[in-house]
Parts: sequence; structure tokens; C-alpha cells
Amino acid sequence: MEESRMDPAHASDLIASVARDLGREVRVFVSPAALDSEDTSTVGKPRAAQEEEPEDFYDFTAEDYARIMASRKEEIYLKTRKIREQEQAARRAHMTKAIIRVQFPDNFVLEATFRSVDSLSLLIELLQRVLVRPDLPFYLYTVPPKQRIKDLQQSMIDAGFSPGALIYFAYETSKGSYNRTQSSWAEDFGSGPYLRPEIQVLRDLHLLAPSSSTGKSVQEEWKEREQAPDDTSDVPKRPLKPTGKPKPKWLKM
Repeated sequence: MEESRMDPAHASDLIASVARDLGREVRVFVSPAALDSEDTSTVGKPRAAQEEEPEDFYDFTAEDYARIMASRKEEIYLKTRKIREQEQAARRAHMTKAIIRVQFPDNFVLEATFRSVDSLSLLIELLQRVLVRPDLPFYLYTVPPKQRIKDLQQSMIDAGFSPGALIYFAYETSKGSYNRTQSSWAEDFGSGPYLRPEIQVLRDLHLLAPSSSTGKSVQEEWKEREQAPDDTSDVPKRPLKPTGKPKPKWLKM
């Protein structure tokens, strides 16, 4: 891939330049699911005719419901409401960031970090600055089940998007969503691309650019972790506790 041969310093400069323009740093990559599939021809291309999955595609099945209820059974019956509220408050206190990933129909993903108290309207403002056609109405949704995000004034943490969330992007397809000047584009709906060229060029550059905390690229950090020795060998081992009943005083060996 062309971006993988780019100099790390140049990659850092590009990321920093876009961050200054947008007011925050963003990452761009292709959905891992699209790369893992056998047919990679869909990467960078929208789904046919911008068709989304049918509503019942995201419905919970009886098996899904049974599995979720089984995992929550212990919490439901053994924890009081007060204890659950205390635990939830403690978790919220530690959730200071929200890493939001927005996936587009062409399988490109835009990642940005917000504060957990930031409103969803900041995400909408960011998207309007990175889209090729910010003038066209769009909406965001989550799955499963498919649920459209309507309250844009709620915070990231109140929406359940902290510490992170994957959100999907779609243009409005209702007939009343376009004026006459937009009708020609609407006829060829979903042709893409969705992200501006100067945003798409950031694809995978975060793998090359040094981290702001360590000064090393993500690839270098992963390699060091894989080659790091196992430090658990230096940890003193506890003596094994005797098993079974103690030896009687009268027993002589």
C-alpha cells in the first residue's frame, strides 16, 4: 500500500495538519471485517445502490435474548438496586474519554476521541467538516438492533458511547430530503466517496506516526510487546499449602 512506504515524519505532519484544520486528531482506516473477508473488492466502494440491511436483520433472536439474560441473571438477582447504582457511578467517574468510530457504507472508518461529557452535536460538526457532501442530510445509527441516534444534545457517556462506540453513517433517502439542486446526485445515491480526499489520505497513517505518549509508532510498540521477555519468572512463588489432613503424631515414618 502506498501509505505504508511513507516516511513516519511525513505521516506525523499530515496528521497534525488535518488536526489543526479540524480542531482534533482523527484516524482513518478500513473496517477490519471488510479486510478479513475473502472478497476485498468492496473496500472503498459503497454497498449496492446504498441499500441498507432490512430492519429485521438487526432484530434479536430468541437465542440472543437467552444468552444475554443468562449473563445478567446473577446481577439481577444478587445485586440490589443501590449497589448497581453505586457501581455505575464508579464506572462513570473513570470514563473520561469516548473513542468514537464512524463507519461509512464504503467500509472506511473515521475515529476521533471526545470527552465523555461532550455532546453528540460535536460529532455531527466534525462529520460535516470531513464529508465530501456536507450539504446533504445524513443520520447516524447503532446496531443491533438498528437504532437511529436522534438526541444530539446528550453527552457521549449518557448515550452509552463511553469509553468507545462504533456508529454507522447513512444519508437520508426520503423523498423530502433533497431540493432540486441535489436531485441529480440523489438519483445516483451512494456513489461516494464519503470522506474528503485530504481526509482519506490519512488511511493507516496512525500506524506509522509516533505516539504522542511514547514517541514510537503503533507497529513498533506492538513489536516490542511481542519480543518482551516474560517477567513472571522473577515473581517469587508461594509455597504450596498442604492438602489433606495433617499427619497424626502417632504415625512414624
